[in-house]
Amino acid sequence: MRRIERSVPSTRAAYTNATITNASTTADEAQILIEQERNRIARDLHDSVVQQIVAALQRLEMAQRLLEQQHYQDAQHEIKQSSAILNESIQELRNCIAALLPTRLQQHSFADALTTLLREYAHNHPQIELKHVLSALNDVPTYLEIPIYWLLQEALNNIHKHAQATRVTIHLTCDTTILTITIHDNGRGLPEQQQSIDSMNNSRQKGDKTTEQENHLGLHTMRSRVEEQGGTWQIQSQKGSGTTLQARFRLHPPNSDSSTRKKTH
Repeated sequence: MRRIERSVPSTRAAYTNATITNASTTADEAQILIEQERNRIARDLHDSVVQQIVAALQRLEMAQRLLEQQHYQDAQHEIKQSSAILNESIQELRNCIAALLPTRLQQHSFADALTTLLREYAHNHPQIELKHVLSALNDVPTYLEIPIYWLLQEALNNIHKHAQATRVTIHLTCDTTILTITIHDNGRGLPEQQQSIDSMNNSRQKGDKTTEQENHLGLHTMRSRVEEQGGTWQIQSQKGSGTTLQARFRLHPPNSDSSTRKKTH
């Protein structure tokens, strides 16, 4: 009897230690995600907003010189261009702030949040036929919920702004080790030179931000999000024939830290 009594506290201690270990691991994973997101935000701000502000400043300096030379029309043009660039910077900052924390994922389950995102997109863009097969919707582990939500949100925004598509198809599938998300549109596609990461980087060094450069930045952001989670990224596109984006994530071994998040409503 005494042996049994002694084993009870021992078992409780083991259970408590396991719980503490799991909680600590979860906290560590959360801290890693925070650091990754902080680095991504800093990079995005530098690559977009900072570059835009530098370009606007350069144009304003040019406008000042033109005014001194009494070239008033040219100066007015530079001022208008500066204003347009600064307005884009403001919008970029707003988008960055909005992307910091997906409110829907705080308030709802991942499945509900993603379903709402797709439903609202279809409602707001009736000219685009949106089809989705989300067979792995309830299999997404916690650590991939935010990256996948942001990936889909950015991809859909890019399609609306740049692709001129009339049909979009989304597949979310999962086998025992790999989770795959595929996004296809029937839009105008990407020129070959825009499909490499090098061309994206080069385009972001220029002061003027064209529509193509905006698209480059969106693709670069999506690719960065995928690779930060250890995923692989593939893009297939032909001008005039649409674009297919595919992200693949290797799943962690099933345990308490990578299980699907449970939320109450």
